[in-house]
Amino acid sequence: QVTYQEAYRQIDYFKSSVLNVYPFVYSITVYNGIQQKYYSTLMDSTEYLATLPELFTDNKMPVRLQPILRRIPNENGSGEFYVYSYLIYDFENSETNSASYIVIEQNANWLIDNFTQIQRTAGDIPTELYLLDKDGNIFSQDPSTIPQDSLNVLEDYFSTGGKQPADSKQDESLYTDDYSFHGGHYLITQLFLNSSGDSLLMLQNYND
Repeated sequence: QVTYQEAYRQIDYFKSSVLNVYPFVYSITVYNGIQQKYYSTLMDSTEYLATLPELFTDNKMPVRLQPILRRIPNENGSGEFYVYSYLIYDFENSETNSASYIVIEQNANWLIDNFTQIQRTAGDIPTELYLLDKDGNIFSQDPSTIPQDSLNVLEDYFSTGGKQPADSKQDESLYTDDYSFHGGHYLITQLFLNSSGDSLLMLQNYND
């Protein structure tokens, strides 16, 4: 049992320490299982708080610290954007899910942007990096930066069954395929991020 003041002192501490030091951390939320309340660095965003129970659907417990790619409302109220949600909880195989847990949201745009910078520094081969969620949505740190030609290639690839099943029985988490589309030849690489079907995409011109 904690008081309102105690909870918000801790939230203020998260804001002034973790969120300031680590720019990839978008938010930290604590669920108090005893009081059945959320205390979050995004406490003013009721739309965001409403998305949190979705992480625990059908009494299926997510794996601790497994990245869960999902869309959440933007803090300033302008649309949605992607984050990776990581859960830390102190219970296992619980039918009631009544214990406490912590949700850490990582800015997916930050992740993609840094992968892109690394690729630009690492070599001369032009490389495009994107994320693919379990619903088949392809995005980058800025949707307007995805060339239409690249989007056409990827959408055609996945619509024709190119995507490999990303489940817990999969032997490989990295899959590479060469693909021809409208006279072009491409190398498409998928790094599966979890067992839900989310992956990191890399698109390269095969001739390069």
